[in-house]
Amino acid sequence: MQYLGLYSYPRSGSNWLRLIMYGLLTGGKRTKRWECSRDFPHLTSADLARAKTFRLPTGESVQGYKCHDSNIVYDIEGEFLDTRYYFYISRHPLDVFFSYMKFMHYKSGYQDRFILPLLSVDELVENGSIRYFLDTFLNTGRLDIEHREVGSWWSTTTYWMQMAERHSNIIYIKYEDLCSNPFETLQPIVDILGGDRDVVENVFRHVDQLTKTDGKFFWKRRAGTYKDYLDDDALDEIKRRFGAPLAERGYAL
Repeated sequence: MQYLGLYSYPRSGSNWLRLIMYGLLTGGKRTKRWECSRDFPHLTSADLARAKTFRLPTGESVQGYKCHDSNIVYDIEGEFLDTRYYFYISRHPLDVFFSYMKFMHYKSGYQDRFILPLLSVDELVENGSIRYFLDTFLNTGRLDIEHREVGSWWSTTTYWMQMAERHSNIIYIKYEDLCSNPFETLQPIVDILGGDRDVVENVFRHVDQLTKTDGKFFWKRRAGTYKDYLDDDALDEIKRRFGAPLAERGYAL
């Protein structure tokens, strides 16, 4: 069996993109989020055993998986993972950061990894302790030290950008482009998975309803959220310290 591998740094829009890809693979069928998670699962051997088989326009049979590992996974529990196409979605690191902070606040199990209390984003900004978390993330590229396979946002983004430049079966897209120009951004994926313009538009509209902001998992679902929380002085400092490496990865402030 060959696979479609959807990779991303956490909180970068992979669940949104997975729903879109699932809609294309099912020919525009109106589906539910749990069906997508079951049929296009996270990369574990147990979940892959239940994955659905899809047929590409080329006639190839494939299954899909979603993964947050920093590099390509070539085997799972000793078995070769024959991935036909790779898809990577990247997001501005400051938006990743604030989405991650929101996620860790409402999900249990994260507080013991930090010295300071994991308050809401608004409370952290108000009392100033957001800078502790932000400095940690910008300097190391990570927040969740328990999940080492995720790696650093900096090195992971560079890795996937370079891999996409070298290999035609790796599709690299940006969350911001999917927000601002979805159909052009999705075209390389549509070319592989299939679907005419009507199907793509119907899938996008349906997924838009499935991922309406809920204040939790789908928090803001837009680009530039960091501007709501960082003032000009903070942004100027970040630009001075990290402007160059951000630009190298296609991002600005």
